[in-house]
Parts: sequence; C-alpha cells; structure tokens
Amino acid sequence: MKKQLDLKRLWQTIVREFALNKINILIMLASLTFLNLLLSYISQRPYFPRMGWLSADGFPVIALVYCMIITSSSFSELNTADRKIDFLMLPSSIIEKFIVKFIYTTIGFLLLSYVALSLSAMIVEIYRYLFPNANLFKRMFHTYSHFNFGGFLQVYFALHSLFFFGAIYFKKLELGKTFLAFAGLFAALNIYLSLISLLPFFENVNTPLEILNIPLQINVNAELSIQSWRKITVLNNTVQNIISIIMFYIMPVFLWALSFIRLQEDEVTDGV
Repeated sequence: MKKQLDLKRLWQTIVREFALNKINILIMLASLTFLNLLLSYISQRPYFPRMGWLSADGFPVIALVYCMIITSSSFSELNTADRKIDFLMLPSSIIEKFIVKFIYTTIGFLLLSYVALSLSAMIVEIYRYLFPNANLFKRMFHTYSHFNFGGFLQVYFALHSLFFFGAIYFKKLELGKTFLAFAGLFAALNIYLSLISLLPFFENVNTPLEILNIPLQINVNAELSIQSWRKITVLNNTVQNIISIIMFYIMPVFLWALSFIRLQEDEVTDGV
C-alpha cells in the first residue's frame, strides 16, 4: 500500500469499527449511565460512609476502570490466528488501523463518558422537577462544575497508554497481565519514594543491599538542622516532580510509539 494515510480510507475504517461495535457502545453507554445514577443514589443515603469514590464524584473512577477494560481488549483481533489475518488484511494501512483504535479508546470513550454523564444528570433533573420534595438522587450538574478535568485527562492518558500497549503486546489475558505489570511499577515507585522520605532517619547506610536486608540502625536521637530538612524536602519534591513528568507526559507518548512499532512487527511477522 503506497499511500499510508488516506482520509477517505481512514473514515471508512472508522465507520466499519463503529458498525462492528455499535451494540457494545450502547451497552457501555447504558451501564455508565446506570452506574452514575447508582452512585448518585448511594451518595444520598445517610447510612453509607462518606467516601469520595462512593458518591457522584466517584464517576471518574468508574470511567477510568472502563478505560482499562475497554483499552485492554481493543486489539482482541490479534489473539487468534484467523481474526488476526482478517484484521491485518483489511484494505487500510497499519497506521490507519492504529489511529482508528486509538481514536475509539481515547476521544470516542471520553465522548461516550460525557454523554452518559449528561444523560444521568438530565434524568436526575427531570426526576427532581417531577418530584420536587424527593431527595432520592443527588444533583450532578453542580457536582461536576468544578471538576479537575485536566488532572483526570492526565491520569486517563497514562492508564490508556499502559493498557493500549498491553493490548498489543500480550496475546491472552491482556487486562490481567497489564494490571500486574502496572501494579509492580506502581509498587516499585512507592517503595522508592518511601525510602527517600525515610533517609533522614537512617544512620550508617552504605549500600542499597542494607536497605533490602533491613539491618538498619535508626538513630532516634539524631537531630537534623533546618537546612538539612529543607534539602531533603527539596529532594523529595524534585524526585516526585520528575516522576510525575515521566508518568504523565513522557511515558504515554513512549508507550503509544512502542505500541505502533509492536503492531508493525505483527504485520511483518505474518507477511502482510
């Protein structure tokens, strides 16, 4: 295929993807709307604990869970030989196939989440209009008026890049394997940050092996100067900022690029 990116062919691939998944899209829309209404209902019950995710504010968490599930299965065609050949033999380039999957799991799902949120909010408003004295559901328009959408997008794209790469790299049990890899990465970062924050309380630590073997001498009576505390605080903040930049800006781009390279390898391997 000489022309790698053709807008007409790309549009036809998008329409085909929508036609194949329209039932799944309707199911996701209905389930997201129902879950948002359920969270709104739970948040009005006085006998439930006041937890952030157990309220209407918890809908973004539900959306992130859906993101992980949907994205990890976005390349399910690659799991079996017959479906893989059919997918790779489609009259579109590998770039167009990649773009279509990327659009559906980013812009497409974000729009779907917004539609589900709007539908549930409209249902609540209609209900409160018909029954003004009832408090069965919590109002949603005010709940999300000050929502940190930028922060949500950062987390969403970071998770998307991980599970998008896992969907291409792993051939079976993509969700579970990617989740375990993500949990391991998250645990390693937490351990590293915890060790940095504990540095002021350790005395005579020479090698990282001592930390792993736990033969640490804790100097209970040690007194740190204000200047030392400031340096340690600056070090902590610097490391956390660097990790945040890597996690939310560098890692997504890197994993998306790696996903495309992996998809190209699959195409070459099958001789398409």
